Amino acid sequence: MAGMWCDGAMASRSDPACDAQPTGSPHDGAFAAARPDGASTAHDPAADAVAALARVVAGVAGGVRRREQERLAAAVASAVDAGETLVVEAPTGVGKSLGYLVPTVLADRGDADGAQRPVVVATATKALQQQLVETDLPRLAALDHQLTWATVKGRANYLCRARLDAIDRGEEQALFTERVDPAAWDRLRAWAEQTTDGDRAHAPAGVNDALWAQVSVSANECPGARRCPFGDVCHAEHAKARAAAADVVVTNQHVLLLDAAVEGALLPPPAVRATAGEEPAGRVAEAAEELAGALAQLPAGERVTPAQGPLAAALATAESAVSGLRQMLRGLADDADGLGRGGQPAEDCGREGGGPDAQPAASFDGETTQRAIVDGAARTLLAELAELREHDPDEAVAWVEAGDAGGAVLRLAPIEVAGLLGGALDTGPPVVLTSATLSVGGDLSPTIARWGLPPDAVATEQIASPFDHARQGRLFVPKHLPDPRRPEWEDGARELTWRLLAAAGGRSLALFTSWRRLHDTADWLAQHHAPWTLLRQGETAPHQLIARFRDEEASVLLATMSFWEGVDAPGDACLQVIIDKLPFPRRDDPLLAARRERAEASERSAFSEVDLPLAAVRLAQGAGRLIRSADDAGVVAVLDPRLATAGYRSVLLDSMPPLTRTVRVADVEAFLATHLAGA
Repeated sequence: MAGMWCDGAMASRSDPACDAQPTGSPHDGAFAAARPDGASTAHDPAADAVAALARVVAGVAGGVRRREQERLAAAVASAVDAGETLVVEAPTGVGKSLGYLVPTVLADRGDADGAQRPVVVATATKALQQQLVETDLPRLAALDHQLTWATVKGRANYLCRARLDAIDRGEEQALFTERVDPAAWDRLRAWAEQTTDGDRAHAPAGVNDALWAQVSVSANECPGARRCPFGDVCHAEHAKARAAAADVVVTNQHVLLLDAAVEGALLPPPAVRATAGEEPAGRVAEAAEELAGALAQLPAGERVTPAQGPLAAALATAESAVSGLRQMLRGLADDADGLGRGGQPAEDCGREGGGPDAQPAASFDGETTQRAIVDGAARTLLAELAELREHDPDEAVAWVEAGDAGGAVLRLAPIEVAGLLGGALDTGPPVVLTSATLSVGGDLSPTIARWGLPPDAVATEQIASPFDHARQGRLFVPKHLPDPRRPEWEDGARELTWRLLAAAGGRSLALFTSWRRLHDTADWLAQHHAPWTLLRQGETAPHQLIARFRDEEASVLLATMSFWEGVDAPGDACLQVIIDKLPFPRRDDPLLAARRERAEASERSAFSEVDLPLAAVRLAQGAGRLIRSADDAGVVAVLDPRLATAGYRSVLLDSMPPLTRTVRVADVEAFLATHLAGA
């Protein structure tokens, strides 16, 4: 069995968090003879993987064998065969996806009973998931035409037919708000009639978060297929079924490692939307208002102590109200036999309504399903409320922040994840963790420590880039600009941005460290009649924005932190990456503040241990959007003079691609003009 983290994504051979129960493969041993000449080989996993990789690459149009990719495949094969955890840094251009897919699929995947277990690949971005299933995995047909794969995402990524039915029957009253475009709803409704997978990634353009929230449910809200009248046609359940029989399961880190974590606001909407029984539902609504009032009195972004004061009383009131709601629901279940057989509480039947006495989905009407949804949300909420009141402030941090839909949300997170993550990675099947940006100043040890892995029990590999960054690109840092913490920096950065965009003829990805800076710059460019197409993050789905950016050369994509990785626009679509400031984390982040305090209490440098490593990795990720192929050329412009003057600059520069450096904007203009003239 094997596992992997690719570009911030993890994959292991079998993991219950994926909700997949794999079955035996009908083509066991299909990779036994993977050499190009078809001859059987002695047991040499690394050599077998390299030979199989060569066969796959030969089947790719324009495919070229790369020693860096073969080195990656050999390292992965050896680690999987030895049952080791492997941490491998492989920069852009190595061909990581095939480099790890071939050896893990090739490896022995049988369990003790002889059943074939899947390879599970968990990514950090949905864009990478799409690349794997649409491009990379089909290429493995050169090894096995019967290879199967499936994607498993969080339940909220799939269209919920029960919610759609409730809207059609007029039970959902809040659909058309100022955040929902009726035309987008019409497109979504038409798509819902013909979609085969219900995946949001395939939804029509213009479906924003507010609209999608109306037609999807979180794992906490879902009553389970056996207690839903649409369980037999549920898109999320069909995705799980496909994964159960697949050789490769593609998912994300949250599904793999945090499947049971809280998914959203403290009080899920169904907990206050009960339709059966006015008195308990009213008590929950009153408790929610009391809790919201208590949260509103607390300063946003600051740590709180839920075990004391008015907040503790509000949490206790909420617990009591939700418990009363559950008692009411159990009483209704006794009468209607809807949530459990013979008065049995719903949770005793299992989340999917398992057991010989479980009722079929067809016997449940909309009201009973709604009660099951509320009951499931209430059970989850009770557990969360108890955890908030009883958490250890030395191990976890609670804080208040603004919710996406308004109001305040109470968050809880562990100060360090090393213990939790290290335990998950260090047990079970082998795990391979790979990304282009794992080291800090060339050193992997900070990342290994942050993951909680024992350094002496981890195999490591750092693979060189196949690109000639010094020839292909430039790193521009304007030393003449003032410090970005001074107000006059804003005007200078905007004017320099215009000059850089003009030099590239658009063709730029502008990355910002804050939403305010993004919108201020986009508005300023629009007001000054910028001659380029301005694509602003949030206007439509991310993959649609990236597609437009690739297709429209005279365009500028302005985005914030979620676009610092996962954007792939090779060629002249992206001649320039402009980064507004060094991406240091916010000082008021309560979780990072707790980590800084812990470092300082141990007389360690909080800046060196917390802030600098995060900034180095993020800066390398942003700069990595530029050179995506051996034919690419362009400029990374960091509009923060501290990268050229600060004492810590070497750590940041050593983490970035080795581009030729300049502090003169004229050098940038000349370099881009030469490239465009020869294009």
